[in-house]
Amino acid sequence: MATVRIRLRTQNGDLGPLQQTASETVGDVKRRLVADWSKLIADASITSAEAPTAITDVKLILNGKFLDNDESLGDVYKTLTDPGVDTVLTMHAVIRPQSSVNGGKSKGKGKDSKSCGCVIC
Repeated sequence: MATVRIRLRTQNGDLGPLQQTASETVGDVKRRLVADWSKLIADASITSAEAPTAITDVKLILNGKFLDNDESLGDVYKTLTDPGVDTVLTMHAVIRPQSSVNGGKSKGKGKDSKSCGCVIC
């Protein structure tokens, strides 16, 4: 089975490259990222990064496009114009834990509400 190498670029630094099979999905990559977060950031010497707790906390972007969880890595790899044998896919990983989306506050319009609840991604 073909292997795909992935580097995840976060706002705090790069993670990987990770070895995944071409039949695995984007959702599988997100599950691995959530499960292995502590090890991945330690290997990359990243000290300050908020950990995702679920795959919904992670958005992966390739070539300006948000990737769907059901998309296979093999299909994502084929979208590149000329991938070489040793090509490492660099995806941007946006980590947005739910606690930081709304600042830990409830989304309300009361006078005590400090956030609007807007979400970019």
